Amino acid sequence: MKKTLSILLTVTLFTSCNNESIEGFELDDNTTSNDVKLSNYTFDVDTEVVFWAPININTDFNPNANNKVSTLNVETIFSNTPFYTKGIINRDNSDKILNAQSYDSDIPICQTSIIYSTDSNISQINFDDLADDTKDYIHNFTVSVNSITNTQDENFNYVN
Repeated sequence: MKKTLSILLTVTLFTSCNNESIEGFELDDNTTSNDVKLSNYTFDVDTEVVFWAPININTDFNPNANNKVSTLNVETIFSNTPFYTKGIINRDNSDKILNAQSYDSDIPICQTSIIYSTDSNISQINFDDLADDTKDYIHNFTVSVNSITNTQDENFNYVN
């Protein structure tokens, strides 16, 4: 039985993965080779779960003037049923991410906030599931030389 499961897992891994194509981007009209600016970037993944159904994830990234992602649109197709979400990423003047919101159509579904320490390291990540507070969490980080320690809120009870 273990041998059969091992072979099945191996076949699943080999048949599920696709490489990212090099073709999913557009350059702004006034772009030179020294000043590459993307107007959008598309990342599509098609995979098939053995004995289940194909999963297609099509993501369009839209960068800001500094070539950092500011919005994204995601279409997930599972068992021929599409699901659409979009995200907005808010940044500060130095392009560090302050927060990100996810939407199902125009309905907000979750928000993630990032807090930085004075030395620009991430010190806290707050996740707020707007529909289910039991899935909210807070992670605190401390940095010491080459070591990062992650501690979690004592109310953390969300299990994947």
